[in-house]
Amino acid sequence: MILRIFSRVLVQVTLAVWLVAIAAGPVVAQQVPGLPGFNSETDDASQGASDLADALRHAAQNGVSVVVIDSTGQIVTAAARPTDGHAAPDTMEGPSGLMQMQSRVAKFRKRLKDRIAALPTSLVEVAYILRATSPDGRIMTYVEVLGWSLLLFLGAWIVTVEVYAKRLARRFIVARTTSDPLGYRGKMPFLAFRFAMGISVSLITMLLAYVAGALIFGSVDNLSIQLTIGAIYIAFFAIRTVSDIWRMILSPYLSQYRIPRLSDRDSKRLYFWLRILAAYDITTVVFSTWIGDFGLNYNVYAAVYGGLSLIGALANIIMILFVGTSISNAIRGGKPVGDVTYFTKLLSVTW
Repeated sequence: MILRIFSRVLVQVTLAVWLVAIAAGPVVAQQVPGLPGFNSETDDASQGASDLADALRHAAQNGVSVVVIDSTGQIVTAAARPTDGHAAPDTMEGPSGLMQMQSRVAKFRKRLKDRIAALPTSLVEVAYILRATSPDGRIMTYVEVLGWSLLLFLGAWIVTVEVYAKRLARRFIVARTTSDPLGYRGKMPFLAFRFAMGISVSLITMLLAYVAGALIFGSVDNLSIQLTIGAIYIAFFAIRTVSDIWRMILSPYLSQYRIPRLSDRDSKRLYFWLRILAAYDITTVVFSTWIGDFGLNYNVYAAVYGGLSLIGALANIIMILFVGTSISNAIRGGKPVGDVTYFTKLLSVTW
């Protein structure tokens, strides 16, 4: 490193001396009479150009940038970088990470400002598209489809729970329940079976709701209404499936089958939060996708999805404030902080 710095300083000093000599050459040159073929003006200019070229070439070989300025203050040329494929030792290739981050933030702010400015016009466009795709030209038609679908799901759910879940499925579940299952081998078969029974409850509910809707309202021929009903059914099934997964893991009502080390109170509270947040997140994704599938303005899609996602992020932070201690305790396996390894302790604090 010291030799490299010394060599670069030496090159710069030598280059400076050469440039001073070249610049002073035409000024101090005198006509020498008696020398045949001697032309001071021409020879000095040729000698100065040759020395300048040598100086620039030498600087380029040593990784030094040189800028030549004429008597009027204009830039004439600059020494080129080495062309042997080796980068200069002390130069930065491209902008720094801080500059790149600042550039991305500036682009995001500009894009956000443009989208907010265009949002009023986009909402008018959305209203026009929804009216054009609605079978009766009303936006409220989609709201009515959602309301009737939820009522059909509620009625089908009550029938499924009372007839199928309580009278048939519970009988098989209770028959497989033990008071003290040992390890994953003793817990997972029962948890998987109960999860499968939960999926069957969801599918039967959807089937009953669909049949009831077809009997009451008849077949649906409008593509936009079909898309809306399909989105509602997908959201219902996804919400129920995620809820059954968390119920299988946390087992809030059968503590002997619970996988993480949680108390009954913490397990029920965590199950409540995760189920609600999962329902919200799935609804956000399905609703935003429904908007995008209608070919609506992207500004509206970005505003809806971004706004709803921000609310979901804040809700997750609130959940952590309520159940964060319980999750940390579960990561430690219910042990005190001093009785676990350093890695487990670090994970339970920084998760």
